[in-house]
Amino acid sequence: MKLKFTIIILLIVSSWFYFTANDKNNLIEVKNDKNNLIEVKYSSNKQQQLKYINEEDWMEKYLATKQNQFSGLGVKVAVLDTEENSKCDYYNNQNIKKHRTLHSDEIVSTIQKISPDVTLYCATVASANGEVYAHDFLSGIEWAIEQDVDIINMSLGFKQNIEEAEPVLKLAYLKGIVMISAAGNNGENFLEYPASSQYVIAVGALDSNGNRWIHSNYGDNLDFVLPGVFYSSVEGYKHGTSYSTAIMSGLVSRILEEYPTFTQSDVYIKLIEMTNNQAEFNKFKGYGTPTFSES
Repeated sequence: MKLKFTIIILLIVSSWFYFTANDKNNLIEVKNDKNNLIEVKYSSNKQQQLKYINEEDWMEKYLATKQNQFSGLGVKVAVLDTEENSKCDYYNNQNIKKHRTLHSDEIVSTIQKISPDVTLYCATVASANGEVYAHDFLSGIEWAIEQDVDIINMSLGFKQNIEEAEPVLKLAYLKGIVMISAAGNNGENFLEYPASSQYVIAVGALDSNGNRWIHSNYGDNLDFVLPGVFYSSVEGYKHGTSYSTAIMSGLVSRILEEYPTFTQSDVYIKLIEMTNNQAEFNKFKGYGTPTFSES
């Protein structure tokens, strides 16, 4: 298999979104038959709330974040996503006018939950409803390179490879940028692009039992899996490899603060070490789940 040393950000091209509602389970799902931002949310019923209410902080416990003293201070993370309200330090689009929470707001919040002191650069490459076009994706990467960021988070993806994007991803890699992207949310033996690129770290999702989330894409190029299923008393139940990707960006931010001279290869090897040799590489979980646990 091909060893990858860069972090992938999951980009998703969407033409049409459709919303499905299930009255029995009180389910609201954002979905697309072709390509789109990876975001699935549930407005939980009482039974679901009872199941997840005591697990609201399970992700931090699972990753043992309290056993690591770093917070991403001095690390620059670019988020390629929808527009973002107010939490980013720098934007490539100053004309931000919106009154509702979008995908990028949740991705930024997830990164900050792991590494609260990172410096965030937000590149708007997707519309509010999740449509992403190749030229906007390329422009976002180029802008991130110009900002001299350390990490590019791509919580979105394309169903097909973008030939003209590979040279740009290669340039970012040669600049020392760690790129991270989501595997996809269709439960298929297929990684979306740019997660499938050799220059990007591909991240799949775990459910709240620590097992591979059934809808997380998998394949021989999958690198790691991280939590992707959450319950929030404010937002309800939500899941997706987008969140797993954001968590990886937070973990890598801590690593780069602790080891500022690390190359992408060093980061990748460190992440493998942090899995504590959970299992041999396999296409369902990659190298496993990096945590700060000392055991």
